[in-house]
Amino acid sequence: MKQVFLLFLAFLVLFPSNAHAQSPQTGSITIHKEASSFDSPGLSLAGIEFQINRLSEIDVMSEAGRKALETLSVADVLKGQTLIDAPLYQQTTLEGSIGVARFTDLPIGAYLVQELPSRTGDVSRAITSPFFVSIPYFSVDGTYYNVEGKPKIQPITLTKSADVSYVTAGDKFNYTLDAVVPLPDTNGELHRFVIKDTVPDGLEVNDNPRVTMRGLNYQSTLQQGTHYSFTVDNNRDVTLRFSPNGLTELARARQQHFDLTVQFTFESTASKDLADGTRLHNIAYFYPDGYPDTDDSRSIPSNEVVLAVRKDDNGIIVPPIPTIPTFPSTPDTPGYAPDPTDPTGSTNAEKVPEKRNILASTGASVIAMIVFGLILATIGVALIWKRQSNEQ
Repeated sequence: MKQVFLLFLAFLVLFPSNAHAQSPQTGSITIHKEASSFDSPGLSLAGIEFQINRLSEIDVMSEAGRKALETLSVADVLKGQTLIDAPLYQQTTLEGSIGVARFTDLPIGAYLVQELPSRTGDVSRAITSPFFVSIPYFSVDGTYYNVEGKPKIQPITLTKSADVSYVTAGDKFNYTLDAVVPLPDTNGELHRFVIKDTVPDGLEVNDNPRVTMRGLNYQSTLQQGTHYSFTVDNNRDVTLRFSPNGLTELARARQQHFDLTVQFTFESTASKDLADGTRLHNIAYFYPDGYPDTDDSRSIPSNEVVLAVRKDDNGIIVPPIPTIPTFPSTPDTPGYAPDPTDPTGSTNAEKVPEKRNILASTGASVIAMIVFGLILATIGVALIWKRQSNEQ
């Protein structure tokens, strides 16, 4: 049962409300919509439309129904794999600095809640990820028939990674960028999708990009020249720009897959002149709707990727010194509220790991040091042999 709450609270932060509605057979859902730093300036919080659908076959008052909700995914419902009732709609009205949408006199049951497009044209608007909520809502504090809360937004992010943890001069490796696709506007259109990346000095970009659209149980490869352009200036300045055809395909896929991302991979070569110990720092930038790529002051930056250059004069890579094992840190206690620092609103529902036996940890450290000593001895013998060979 707890997982039902966690699924719900991954997207909604509850506020105190009356424990019971006037009738035990009905309830309400009240949604608070707040402004986001992702929103274009001047957008109103009034008139934003929300849609709810009751899940026809889920009986939240039974143990079997609650277990069924635990295993149900939003994607399955959106794909029509679960029966739902006719939709109900409500628009937000401005109350102070927030928009509020109220659904009242709702039958008991589980509901899918979605925010519909409210922007038009080349502007940005943060939206709520689809989520489930049940009436009544069961918590350790009681049973709630009037559910009120603030949905977690779907963050528009750019995540960068590399397929290596370090590079050797002359190596080839891949950078990968994963960008979250925003919801299309009221006309079903996307107006811009641009990623820019200047790789560090000492790297050179190769001309073999790969671009795919990805969602849950979905993947589609896009074609250079048809869906996007890929340009490299000065061997380091990368620009991925979706064409009108690519934007149309992207908007179509996003309407069918709320979790859609674009994965962009390109190859780089490390210069043979890179010095040992050099650290290669890199951040890329994303320009979706509402973020003109001519304005460097408004963009969505990726995380920073740092790669170290490692080599020595004899061509031998010295392994890292193993660290003495320590006790695992204890995670946050699982509960009903999501981590407030997590932009995705995910919750930590994993079982707290047991601490390791100190004798086992000590034995592991001894073994690690013995292995490391053998490695160093082998390297020493190799160097002495090489020096004797050179003297002969």
